[in-house]
Amino acid sequence: MKDSSRGMGARSGWPEGRVRRLGSFLGFGALLALPFLPPHAWETADSKAPETRAAPAPAPVTDGFVTTVRPILREHCAPCHEPGGKMYERLPFDNPQTIATHPEGVLKRLKGEDHEAVAKWLMAQPKKTEAGSTAP
Repeated sequence: MKDSSRGMGARSGWPEGRVRRLGSFLGFGALLALPFLPPHAWETADSKAPETRAAPAPAPVTDGFVTTVRPILREHCAPCHEPGGKMYERLPFDNPQTIATHPEGVLKRLKGEDHEAVAKWLMAQPKKTEAGSTAP
């Protein structure tokens, strides 16, 4: 006599091995289909995160060094103070800190509107004290 406690196959007339293979085949097929389903089909009501709006992009900050001073220095001080130049290691003019700490040397080579524009930018920079902190 057959053992009827072995599973569904003995009671329904289906061989147990076929049922397992069919279940495995269908389960594997469902896994293969997942990448082709739209992303919202994977979510359940509990898994949906509340919709949040992305913060607006900050307004671009107009940096006087980048927009005004740097083009003037590139025009008058290249190639020596630009990357690869003979003075770049000691005084890199693409660094605003270098310009702010050497105002006399920078200004003595500039004339007219270029001199005025760089001087205006330098005046807007915080003053450094001898200890290295910024003065009010």
